[in-house]
Formats: sequence, structure tokens, C-alpha cells
Amino acid sequence: MTVQNPLSREHSVLRQSLVGSLLGIVGTNLRHGRDAVSIFEIGRGYARGVDGPTEWNRLGFALCGSAVPAHWADPVRGRDLDDGKGLVDLVARLLGAAEATFEPLTDDPRLHPGRSARVRVPAPDGGTAIVGRIGELHPAMLESLDLRTERVIVGELAVAGLAGGALPVARAVAPPRYPAVERDLAVVVPASEPAARVASVIRADGGALLADLRLFDIYRGVPLQEGRKSLAFRLTFQAPDRTLTEGEVDAAVASVTQGLASIDGHIRS
Repeated sequence: MTVQNPLSREHSVLRQSLVGSLLGIVGTNLRHGRDAVSIFEIGRGYARGVDGPTEWNRLGFALCGSAVPAHWADPVRGRDLDDGKGLVDLVARLLGAAEATFEPLTDDPRLHPGRSARVRVPAPDGGTAIVGRIGELHPAMLESLDLRTERVIVGELAVAGLAGGALPVARAVAPPRYPAVERDLAVVVPASEPAARVASVIRADGGALLADLRLFDIYRGVPLQEGRKSLAFRLTFQAPDRTLTEGEVDAAVASVTQGLASIDGHIRS
């Protein structure tokens, strides 16, 4: 889509994505010697709709370089897809929305086909609070744009109410009076099975006592069979009105174990 009376040649085309302008800023910073860049933009994009041009508001971000300052005692860790997912989770928490879900994305030529995902965050009212995509920029794009870094993580999100909404009022939650019980489970599933789907099955079968679930390790190799992987989850069980018994926790874990059969999974012994 072109502008009829542009101020300059560089501003003659209406942008359809925030990613291009974000990458321009990343490139400028890298050429000026910065080895780590973390930026975001809230802006408008444009598309050709059925009834003519339409415009929308988006939240975009780009990350590259080291995730933490260099230190003699710690190895340097570069930004990766998990950092982008963490930002989505942070935005979801600020909006008071549910936990984000991620699905593999393979049809965006700008992004690495094995390191990108579609994003969806359900809203409390049953609608959608956030929808979009995040991923690592394709190596061919890095080369064509002459971005002098190993990888760049980009994301573009449509956030409900972004144009004129307000964050919900923060409410303090009293610390639990009764202790939590943690169980670590190593779940063996087909290598093609997304971790998000495995986590969804565990949540569904864990019952009301399952207060939290975190993936903390992924393993492939001996002694696992070829085409299988092990996902280690930490499950936190807690009740608001009592201390849980060992039997209650064992029953919840048994339910999870039984439910894993639906995705050809089992607990690693």
C-alpha cells in the first residue's frame, strides 16, 4: 500500500508489520558497537481490507545479544526464544489474563521454522487477550539485513484494548497459610510432541490441587528410544484450607500418569 503524497521516498509505503522498523533500530545499534539490544514499539500497521485500507495497533519487540551482563564467574548466555516467551508471559500477567499457549509456526519466511511460535492468551471473559507470533529471525534475513549478531528474537502481538485500555487494578494476595508439596516428574513423549501440549494434559488431569506447573529440563538421547524425549516438570500441589496428605498428592499424580497415555506418554522410571 502506497501513500499518495509521501514526505519522502522512505515514507512512501504504509508498513504492514512493526518488525521491519524494529530491525532497522537493531542494526543501527549493532553498527554503533552495542552488543545487546532490547527494544519495543507500540505502533500502527496497515492492510488492505474488504472495504478498503484498515489500520491496527500492535506491540512489537526485538531482542539480541547477551541476556545478562558478562561476568567472570558465569558463561555468557545469548537471547533465545524462551526470552521472547517470557516477555509474552509478563504482558499476560500484567493484563490479568490466563497463561500463554504457544504452537509451532513454520509458514513465516522471516522466521526460523524450528524456532518460532504462534501465541494465544485467553482473556478472563472467555475471549482472546493476546494473539500474535514470536520467533528467531531466519538466518537468511540476518544476512540480507547485515545484522552483525548471532541471532535476533522478534515478536508482534495484537493486545486487546491496546489502543485505549487500562491495566487492571493490582490486588495483593495473602501468602498461603498451608505448605505446598512439590513433585518432579520426568515425562517421556514422542519427540514431535510440543511441551505446551504435554503441560496442558498435566494441568487437565492434575485437578484442583495442582497450583503450579513448570518445565525445567528437556533430555534426548540414551537410554531413551530414538524419536522420544524426556520433559521434566515440577508440579506444586496446595490447598487453601488444609495441609495436603500424602494420599491426596499420590492420587493427583496417579491421575496425571493415567492421562499421559492420551499423548503416548509415560513417566520415566
